[in-house]
Amino acid sequence: MINPDDARVEALLRRMTIEEKAGQLFHGMAGVGPGGRVLADDDPAAMGPLRAQIAAGLSHVAVMGPATPADMARWHDAVQDLAAQTRLGIPVTLSSDPRHGFVSNPATGTAATGFSQWPEPLGLGAVRDPDLVRAYAATVRRELAAAGISVLLGPTLDVASEPRWARTVETFGADPELVTTLAAAFLDGFTADVDVPPVAAMIKHFPGGGPQKDGEDPHFDYGKEQVYPGGAFDLHLRPFADVLARYPVQVMPYYGVPTGLSLDGGPVDEVGFAFNRRIITGLLRETLGFSGIVCTDFALVTDRTVFGAPMRARAWGVEHLDRHERVVRILDAGCDQLGGEVAPELVVDLVRDGRLTEERLDTSVRRILAEKFRLGLFERGSLVRAEGNSEAVAAGLDAQRRSVVVVENRDAVLPMREGCRVYAEGVDSQVLAGYADVVDDPVRADVALLRVDAPYEPRSEGFERFFHAGSLSFSHDVREHVATLAGRVPVVLDVMLDRAALLGEIAGPLSALTTSFGVSDGALLDVVFGRVPATGVLPFEICGNAEELVARRPDVPFDSAAPAYPHRHGLTFGRPAMTNPLTDVKALVEAGLAAAPTPRTATVVVDDGTEIAYHRWEPGPDVEPHPVPVVLQHGFTVDTMVEWASRGTVAALTAAGRTVVGVDARGHGLSQKSPDPSRYGEPRMARDLRAVIGLLDVTAVDLVGYSMGSIISLLAAAEEPKVRRLVVGGVGAGVVEVGGVDTRELDGDVVAEAFLADDPSALPPEMVGMRAFAEMVGADFPSLAAQARSLYVGGVDFARVTAESLVIAGDEDPLAVRPEVLADALPNARLVILPGDHNTAGSNPDFRAAVVDFLRN
Repeated sequence: MINPDDARVEALLRRMTIEEKAGQLFHGMAGVGPGGRVLADDDPAAMGPLRAQIAAGLSHVAVMGPATPADMARWHDAVQDLAAQTRLGIPVTLSSDPRHGFVSNPATGTAATGFSQWPEPLGLGAVRDPDLVRAYAATVRRELAAAGISVLLGPTLDVASEPRWARTVETFGADPELVTTLAAAFLDGFTADVDVPPVAAMIKHFPGGGPQKDGEDPHFDYGKEQVYPGGAFDLHLRPFADVLARYPVQVMPYYGVPTGLSLDGGPVDEVGFAFNRRIITGLLRETLGFSGIVCTDFALVTDRTVFGAPMRARAWGVEHLDRHERVVRILDAGCDQLGGEVAPELVVDLVRDGRLTEERLDTSVRRILAEKFRLGLFERGSLVRAEGNSEAVAAGLDAQRRSVVVVENRDAVLPMREGCRVYAEGVDSQVLAGYADVVDDPVRADVALLRVDAPYEPRSEGFERFFHAGSLSFSHDVREHVATLAGRVPVVLDVMLDRAALLGEIAGPLSALTTSFGVSDGALLDVVFGRVPATGVLPFEICGNAEELVARRPDVPFDSAAPAYPHRHGLTFGRPAMTNPLTDVKALVEAGLAAAPTPRTATVVVDDGTEIAYHRWEPGPDVEPHPVPVVLQHGFTVDTMVEWASRGTVAALTAAGRTVVGVDARGHGLSQKSPDPSRYGEPRMARDLRAVIGLLDVTAVDLVGYSMGSIISLLAAAEEPKVRRLVVGGVGAGVVEVGGVDTRELDGDVVAEAFLADDPSALPPEMVGMRAFAEMVGADFPSLAAQARSLYVGGVDFARVTAESLVIAGDEDPLAVRPEVLADALPNARLVILPGDHNTAGSNPDFRAAVVDFLRN
């Protein structure tokens, strides 16, 4: 079927002069005047003679600087009136950098002014919720469309692998899989609503910013090198490849120069990506099949003065070329538009001189006009002035709260008690007065609350001063001030973490440490005073010191030898309420979690690239610590917190002096999810368990498993000589007779179908209960289905289990029938039988008493 817009494009293209075609290739910049006026061409705030430029054929403009939605809508209408007066009446496409966060940088985005305000993308990475990102994207599109914006210069799909990079805050973090997942979620939400005028997304910065040498940014010549000492180019490309296969987008390459990079066995030219034919035509268009618009990042051709300082064109690697030659190189590379440039006369000269064919010019103009028709710009009239959306504002505020990360909480100072006396710095005292008695002398305070920005090295000239780059160490003055204050009163410090600051340098004297990624005072206070739960986790790791930071490979995430705080670290209090018809179980789990001690959570990336989360608790302060840690492995559908923390096992063990480490099996809890059955199975999980044991730097561990976790623990104990004592619960003769979980009672395919079924009411009763419980604890159904299809029945080599063992079974547990068969198969085992079925036996107080007693010596 022929697209009717194709015919309209060709008809318009035939009518255009060379000058009018050349105008389409430039994406200029302009500021909105007071009240939405189009400023006079000679007004410095106009950022250029917009009226003359539109008259000469320019029809793409990036809206720069702060403006309210209403003023932007009025300005849009005035600009389109100017466009309508041109010979062909081609409407102007208005674009904008992000406008829904807290950070303002004239080169990268503007803080929300009348738009709903959300955490920066890095904060969305701290929440790790694709549904939240979908809602955020839908709101962004709706509000931009109402203001007349047709192209969002975003989202940013870069992987923040270099902690010092100034643009980290614009990313979803350092985890390439999460970046890919959240980028897809963003574009789902951004493209879903057919009742909202289309807004195009220009994804950036292809093929992945982030691996910047020394963390410097290629807006500046000293930061132009992108380096790949870890060979991780494909890791940075991954989010783009995934998105380009599924969504209609535009693409912006980055300024950087690939330094020392080879692809397909050959070196890549060391020129900026937009000048690089191997990257744009070879990789983007030919390998990835992209046929849409490629717009360069801004100001690659023309030198200029910005904020009173000279700014060289970012023609990195081709600085020797003149302006005409740079344009030829950009178009030959495969780009269509020149961002931040307005010089159509250069293209006209090139066509007339024969250095650029009109056919090549038409290729780009055809793409650009097709996008205008796809966006419906020729049919749009004046904009309706929309009032602010209170639901969007509330949703943004809720996202802010969810993004706060509690890094340290010593002596459980958080949540703070409402009405206590608080001395504050960096917090609006009027807002704080709604939570506490505000005092102006720390000596009179119960606690001090401080908010500071992450450290950076101030740069002096022009654009540079807006980029937070350089050292991540807190200054001596800041550290001394915090330490002095902490000598007088407990200090709670919040750091606005636009980069991965060296938090360990400042954490020592603090009672509590939080990080935020663009949140209001009210949102932060809701968390620290316990009005909402603390749920955020770090979207990157925090290096242990400056030396470790320098030693990292810039292209490799999580490359620190001994991070002070690992990726996905975050303490919790006040778990969110769970809703489920299993009200009795729900109440028990919630009560158990509320009473459970707070762990330190970390992750490890195992040999197949999967990220495994584990939680660590230290022994109580009033008991003699035991030298052998206890490692816990939970069962199917649950996680460490539900299986072990909520049921009191962790508290019982720490009270007995034990360090406790709980491992979230892949597909469960905070560990990485996947719907692929090939990534699961108990032997694979046993290798994950051994990887965590290997991190503990001890000579012996005691290992406790339940249900599926017992199979995992048995397999690990058969291979791991460090296992001193072993407890397995919730299994019986099936391990010996079937070779794993008793599939005579639990068919893996039936379980998988139950978790994938659209209508749970049609399931067998036992599957309805299992699915409801899994939903209650927040389990990931596709991952559970994948594990169910991979249940292991290959048997355990019991002769290799050298640890002294304890088998615990419920007397009514169908998955643990005849447990004496299992106890007899183990070389050195004893047996305890408790009253209860598969669920109740594991939560029986006698279960944890038996565990503690068995592991006591």
